[in-house]
Amino acid sequence: MGAPSAAFGFTMPPKTRRPIGYWIKQADAALTQAIDATQASNGVTRFEWQVLSLIFDGDHVPETDIEITLASFADSDDVRAALARLAGSAWIAASAAGWGVTETGRHAHAQILAAQQQIRQQAMAGIADADYETTVRVLQQLAGNLGYPRG
Repeated sequence: MGAPSAAFGFTMPPKTRRPIGYWIKQADAALTQAIDATQASNGVTRFEWQVLSLIFDGDHVPETDIEITLASFADSDDVRAALARLAGSAWIAASAAGWGVTETGRHAHAQILAAQQQIRQQAMAGIADADYETTVRVLQQLAGNLGYPRG
């Protein structure tokens, strides 16, 4: 059994027995660290990549849609800051229809995506596709059971 925590009066379970929330946070932190370190040479953070990728996939995406989609990752101020940074790099541009990726942004997206694929390959080493799909389904169900909107 783990060592007691004097401050909280409980015993920590062994590492392998920590709850799912612990491992979700650890996995997210590890992904952010790996992505930020790898993508620094491309001039983006994980969050900026998420914004760029969302706009690339949707093209002409209203800012409110970006904020809603990424609300679990950042607040509106963070979204606006990422949009300003990406626009300052000439990777995205605003129009009446929403945010779109520029030609320069399409080239940057391709380069960043290649690095992302390497990170994904490293992160997924030893994990079967079926196990990944099961994990995603379980996490979706867990979130839905607690009231998080589906989709």
